[in-house]
Amino acid sequence: MAFLDSLKRWLNPEVPDATQPDPVLAASAALMAEIMRADGTYDPQERAALLSLLMAQSGCSAEVGQTLLAEAEAAVEEAHDLFQFTSLINTHCDAEARVAIVEQLWKVAFADGNLDQHEQHLIKRIADLLYVRHSDVITSKQRARAAVLGT
Repeated sequence: MAFLDSLKRWLNPEVPDATQPDPVLAASAALMAEIMRADGTYDPQERAALLSLLMAQSGCSAEVGQTLLAEAEAAVEEAHDLFQFTSLINTHCDAEARVAIVEQLWKVAFADGNLDQHEQHLIKRIADLLYVRHSDVITSKQRARAAVLGT
């Protein structure tokens, strides 16, 4: 619930709240959490990769990263679809940033050493919702595979 509340506060600001995470970061974290659970298992390696990406992206501590991750997982559980996340990203990110988000999704998917067909399908669906060109999806997949698996 905290994630959705922070999105609502950000979209309709009454009083700025510096304690709330960046909504784009929160939305991309939710998409990564969705990828993490796409194959039906919560792999510790994927969870660690997601946490590492959150910490690198936000510059936060492991403790804050754990909180962001927990909020992202809760947001995904509450969500009816991916549109609430992708529409926010589309509104506030340029094409380059959206491609970077897709690359992060691939990194989470590759983290356990196995790209599941459900993960791949979901990433392609999210990329379509983010208006990322197919060539950029493939390129980001190759970069992520090389970064995670060294191939």
